[in-house]
Amino acid sequence: MAANLVETYACAPSTERGRGILISGNPKSNSILYCNARSVFIRYLDHPLDVAVYGEHSYPVTVARYSPNGEWIASADVSGVIRIWGTHNDFVLKNEFKVLSGRIDDLQWSPDGLRIVACGDGKGKSFVRAFMWDSGSTVGDFDGHSKRVLSCHFKPTRPFRIASCGEDFLVNFYEGPPFKFKLSHREHSNFVNCIRFSPDGSKLISVSSDKKGIIYDAKSGETMGALSSEDGHTGSIYAVSWSGDSKHVITVSADKTAKIWEISEDGTGKVTKTLGWTGSGGVEDMLVGCLWQNDHIITVSLVGTINLYSASDLDRQPLCLSGHMKNVNTLTLLESDGKTILSSSFDGYIFRWIPGTGYSGKLNRKDNSQIKCLVAFKEEIMTSGYNNKVWRISLDQDKSEEAEQTDVGSQPKDLSQAINTPELALVSTDSGVLLLKDLQVLASINLGFAVTASVIAPDGSEAIVGGQDGKLHIYSVSGDSLKEEATLEKHRGPISILRSYQLPCLVPNSTMVATGSLDTNIIIYEIAKPASNRITVKHAHPGGVYGLVFIDDCTVLRSRAFIAVVDIMNAIAIIAGITVHANGKLDKKFPILVVDLRVALPLILTRSQRLRPNSLFPPPLTLVLVHIPSCALIRRRIPVVKKVYHSFLETSLLVVRASRHLHHPLRARIYPPAFPASARCPRATWLCLRLRIFLSTINTDHPFERPSKCCSA
Repeated sequence: MAANLVETYACAPSTERGRGILISGNPKSNSILYCNARSVFIRYLDHPLDVAVYGEHSYPVTVARYSPNGEWIASADVSGVIRIWGTHNDFVLKNEFKVLSGRIDDLQWSPDGLRIVACGDGKGKSFVRAFMWDSGSTVGDFDGHSKRVLSCHFKPTRPFRIASCGEDFLVNFYEGPPFKFKLSHREHSNFVNCIRFSPDGSKLISVSSDKKGIIYDAKSGETMGALSSEDGHTGSIYAVSWSGDSKHVITVSADKTAKIWEISEDGTGKVTKTLGWTGSGGVEDMLVGCLWQNDHIITVSLVGTINLYSASDLDRQPLCLSGHMKNVNTLTLLESDGKTILSSSFDGYIFRWIPGTGYSGKLNRKDNSQIKCLVAFKEEIMTSGYNNKVWRISLDQDKSEEAEQTDVGSQPKDLSQAINTPELALVSTDSGVLLLKDLQVLASINLGFAVTASVIAPDGSEAIVGGQDGKLHIYSVSGDSLKEEATLEKHRGPISILRSYQLPCLVPNSTMVATGSLDTNIIIYEIAKPASNRITVKHAHPGGVYGLVFIDDCTVLRSRAFIAVVDIMNAIAIIAGITVHANGKLDKKFPILVVDLRVALPLILTRSQRLRPNSLFPPPLTLVLVHIPSCALIRRRIPVVKKVYHSFLETSLLVVRASRHLHHPLRARIYPPAFPASARCPRATWLCLRLRIFLSTINTDHPFERPSKCCSA
């Protein structure tokens, strides 16, 4: 069974108070790059939900840049390593170089794409280094800095120049290649945070924590002018970016504003537009990063919110893209609408997400304390933190401070709520579980093993508990006691998250349970089936799965630093066992056998596997009716048509011919619904499936009567 990635809700860029972040982009694809932890994120501004993640660094990544042709990305980390990898073909690694002895804060490609310059903390050695991208050989000496270098840039036109700036308040110029020191400026009186050449190669601008911006001649390095102090920034300026026509720049500051400046030919700048904060105006609204790309103006706040402005209409409300900055430790689905996802991270923030839309806002709480567990029902949520308490909080912002709480006596490991009986909740601790009813402890049960995760069934009749040993223990709930019914085992590491789902499918009362673990895998079981009937999503999240929730019977959410949506299988149902006599009439005596392909795991068998004769498949011929979604299940095309039967049902149900010899693999030929009943066409396309059927019997008087809760895509 397949599990396909449907959507990724990316995390926010990593930020640090008092320092800027230097984001970059590719105007050709209109995408941007930013970093969080050990990953590089590629986001497409025209389609914000299109996200690609590169996570091959061993240490936290600090900066990433596209090559001029857009085919390569160079990314650097805190260990001083730069990795160069392709933007296509699964991010194939081209080269890896140890460039500096400490953290790299900025890097840039030369306009011809042959050289890279990087700067950062040299830890007493070189603070700037330029090298060939394919061999790593050094292409110059960069003397002149005595402290950490925060930013560097290549002049985009010939003759080539490199400029750098840093914590020693200096702006240095180097000419080459091979590059050597030319001159230095000390107009700034504080850290110089960012330096950038204009796209036409005529000017250079530096911005500093002294609230100033100074403009230089890009060729000679001489000072030309400065940004006007009138209507200027009142806080440290962290980043600057040029417009494509080299006539304007945008700057962002700790004063929570972004300013658009018009740069004259003589090198002076005046404010033409001030963009205020979009949040509450607190410290989290300080702006620390910016980028001007095509018609998009991008600013980044201290909490990682990305604001997208239209350069042609700055009065329009910006599009806000946000996400977690820290690891996502829990998530849940809001049952009132069945589509809103709530997630929380170690920094205590709760975000809302909507499938197909992405970020939908943040839940403002008076106390942003850390949350360990989170469940939601209708317009309220239940949370547990690190203070041995369980809270019930309204999602209404006006009532969010009116929270109820109860003390459970020890640190909660997991928390779940019965969907059909929301007053009933299950809390797991180190050695057992607690049953809560209306936040009152109904029972406290010691299970005798180390509990790591738990979940209660929607109707409250069963509880599933995961242990440190990687096993799943299934219990029936009776009053205030638990009775163990079965044990499932497959994970190689401790189970970190458990979630169940009541399937609206053809088999009544079937239930799925999904587990996530530190072994990076997701395993999905159906309780009524053998443990071998499981769906395994390998490497669902590098570093372990910390959050998991079903959106519906086909889709699972998983989380760590970012959130991903996994499609288990397009909803497909198979009805088999209907016999046809020689006169073509249907025999209704035999039961209809139903298979849910999301549950019947081994759908396509190898040649060595066989479907043995069964009394439920009487001769002479067996038909299989298959409900197919809009997308094809298997793309195997064979231009041969043996025989076509008329479709007795609606066009979405297809009639296929199956093998008479059931001791051989069952070969089902599936035709398009609009295919003529009596036609013979050598070009017709059909799909060949080898089916192994895990069956459940349904009692029905009419073989074509579909149950009311039929699966559909």
